[in-house]
Amino acid sequence: MSKFRQYQVFTAAVEHGSLSEAAKILDVSVAAVSKQIRALETDTGAKLLDRTASGVRMTQLGQEFYGECRQILTAVENAEDGLRSAQASMDGRISITLSRALAAEPVYGALAEFSEAHAGIRFDLIFNENLQNLSEANIDFALRIGRVDDHAGLVAVPLMRVQPVLCATPAYVQRLGSERERLSSANTVATVPINLSAPVRTKLKKWGLDFTAPNTHTVTDLDGVRGAILSGLCMGVLLDIAVREELESGELVEVGPGEKLPGKQLYLLYARDRLMLRRQREFRSFLRDRLKDANRT
Repeated sequence: MSKFRQYQVFTAAVEHGSLSEAAKILDVSVAAVSKQIRALETDTGAKLLDRTASGVRMTQLGQEFYGECRQILTAVENAEDGLRSAQASMDGRISITLSRALAAEPVYGALAEFSEAHAGIRFDLIFNENLQNLSEANIDFALRIGRVDDHAGLVAVPLMRVQPVLCATPAYVQRLGSERERLSSANTVATVPINLSAPVRTKLKKWGLDFTAPNTHTVTDLDGVRGAILSGLCMGVLLDIAVREELESGELVEVGPGEKLPGKQLYLLYARDRLMLRRQREFRSFLRDRLKDANRT
């Protein structure tokens, strides 16, 4: 029998002056109220209430015990109120793990927009190329590109599609001369092999790019790839969202035989069994809607 329930019944009987009124408040029978109080008196070995013709009154021990019970119940009520308030609050932290390839617009733009709308939100961004166990790491969300159907226990919300782009500076492309379309003549190709899917590798190979050739630079960091391309050292593959401004300004140009590399789906992942607070639910809906439309802009 729940001690907490016994305390509730006892304090209700005291505060309302009778077992029948306590029964009405608690929506149980008078017999059930009487049984709970008898059990409490048996467990404590103390008589807590005297029954009178008009109701009940506390014994001296009952008065002392009532004060302790009321403190316990009030503390629990306050804790529950605080929990409900925290669940409804739009203040707090949202943790996200993501690849460095996504450290660009429109992902950052979406985070900035959500933060501007909800000033009490703070993001914890964890850059990791491998998908962690979100529950064990206590991480709210993951942003990942490509196949996610092999991750049990996760919900995958499709967002926008992203496009790998083979790009270079105009000066580098000019050095290819009349053989621009013959990519195999290029001196170097910078890439991070782990970030290229099999379809992208296959397509690049059809274009004549051989990553095992002696004329290939290897770069193991995405920032390094970006720097190598922008410096004119070589051409390389980056996501369109990472070089959108450079492509629009002409600082970089797409290289290739007039066709696109295979695109990929961006997903928002979260643990299926995770209990979400309001801020997490609102963020999930916001990001889904915001990035769903990103391809249309």
